[in-house]
Amino acid sequence: MLQLPFHETGNLSPAGAARRSALAALGYAGIMVRAYLGASIGSGKTPWLLAWPVSRFVAYLIIGLSVTAAIEMLAVRCDWGWTYGPAMPAVPIIDIGAVPVAMWITVPTVALWTTRRMGVN
Repeated sequence: MLQLPFHETGNLSPAGAARRSALAALGYAGIMVRAYLGASIGSGKTPWLLAWPVSRFVAYLIIGLSVTAAIEMLAVRCDWGWTYGPAMPAVPIIDIGAVPVAMWITVPTVALWTTRRMGVN
């Protein structure tokens, strides 16, 4: 929902906007899980989150950002996708929204950090 002001909503009702936001949140959650699993490949420790090796965290971010960028590039160019509003800053060269990129760095990092803090002692 926090990204909504940066997108064109057209004639969406509040319920329609909430539905789209919920689907996007589920999509982001799926990307987070897949990025974590991808970063876990070859890790001798499961879960690697407890040790927080920088290489695994960087792999996690790269996987998540790559998937996010690919989805954004596809979605803004397709009829079924979404449109950025005038307030959306763009990432140079790849011409996708900077807000989804910043969100993917911020939210998953906070989620991993919080999960680690709540982890097994």
